[in-house]
Amino acid sequence: MKQTNNDSFEKTLLLLGGFAVTFNIAIAFHELVHTIAYLIDGGQVSEFVLNPFSWSWAEAQNLNNRIFALWGGVTFGQILAAIPLVFILKTKSAMYRFLAKLLAACAFLINGLYLSAGAIMNFGDGGTLVYLGVSSSFIIITGVIYLLISFAFWSDLQRHIGMNRQTVLKNRIKIVTGSITPYMIIIIIYNLLHNSTQIIMWGGLAVFGILAAFLIAFLGDLWNRHVIKNNQSKVVSLFYSRKLLTVGLLIILAEFIVFGTPPNPF
Repeated sequence: MKQTNNDSFEKTLLLLGGFAVTFNIAIAFHELVHTIAYLIDGGQVSEFVLNPFSWSWAEAQNLNNRIFALWGGVTFGQILAAIPLVFILKTKSAMYRFLAKLLAACAFLINGLYLSAGAIMNFGDGGTLVYLGVSSSFIIITGVIYLLISFAFWSDLQRHIGMNRQTVLKNRIKIVTGSITPYMIIIIIYNLLHNSTQIIMWGGLAVFGILAAFLIAFLGDLWNRHVIKNNQSKVVSLFYSRKLLTVGLLIILAEFIVFGTPPNPF
């Protein structure tokens, strides 16, 4: 029993580290593709800021087609995040498979929530697209589709950290929520200290993330019991749990060193 508890803790650290890495890469891809879209549109990029716990943004002047630039981040950013999935088809590495699927899961989750919630609550790219005349229904439906794709990736990648149809749902919930909840709590604390005027919005997004963790665990259980026919899969060695978490922390530290904590422009 002690070994089982220890394994659960290591799996939690592994998923937490992977989430910290891929969550921030997904956001960087989103802003990078915004920047590329700005340049294609003939704009002059004025700002590029990454923040692991609050707003990240890319701004440009003299844009000809702002709708194109806005869709760039939430559409072509998805394509960029999905590219690693092509390479895992030939790799035998469980770590590469896990990270590629987790990157896609985070990218679709972030952009799906960002589009849908933004269109409904009038903030971010979704809110701006509505303001520019794009159908709110179309934006919300697109966001929901992204979320459904994200949940499929979340459900499948759990196999790569050793959760299969024999995994008890209680343990699955403990691992998934234990890996996502700490990051969501830091988001709440950070915005409470540095972005208090929008704490309701960021707090709401963080709470959604925690609730989504329960749903992800439940869907993962259904996926492994009723969708996956072959229960054998490449499993990441728990030896990498602390190493991956360290990489995630270094990425977060690097973002603060490079970009600092500039005033919220929104």
